[in-house]
Amino acid sequence: MAYSYQDHTTVSSTTGPFSFAAIDGYLSIDHIKVYVDDVLQSTGDYTVNEVTKEITFGTALGSGAFVRIRRETPITVSGREVSFTSGAIVRPDDLNNAHLQALFISQETEDFSIKDPPADQKADGRVLTWDSGTSSWVASVAASGSGGGLS
Repeated sequence: MAYSYQDHTTVSSTTGPFSFAAIDGYLSIDHIKVYVDDVLQSTGDYTVNEVTKEITFGTALGSGAFVRIRRETPITVSGREVSFTSGAIVRPDDLNNAHLQALFISQETEDFSIKDPPADQKADGRVLTWDSGTSSWVASVAASGSGGGLS
């Protein structure tokens, strides 16, 4: 299960809406990015309803379009949500946001990292690929390149 993104594939021409309710939170709506067929979309191309957690496009997407809505939390010092200073009052919301930023970054890293299959899932003589839809390794073709396929 992905924590930081949601995928949709259109079955007919549509403007949406496309849900992002399953994304495990965000600190700012600016951290929610929308990709169509792996191309980052301009924020002017769609509207966001934060109440319903849905995105609607201004123009219809064609049938078979792949829409990925993902959270991209800043990982740089300048992108920090909270900065603490000596002698300042530490508010609970600041502590929560600092913790959540680290949590969200680790979730995004997990969601988009290349995973090494566990030893019990390695297939001798096969090439394994990660299937994010099923969150499992799939033996796809014979590693020898003989074209024999799976037996």
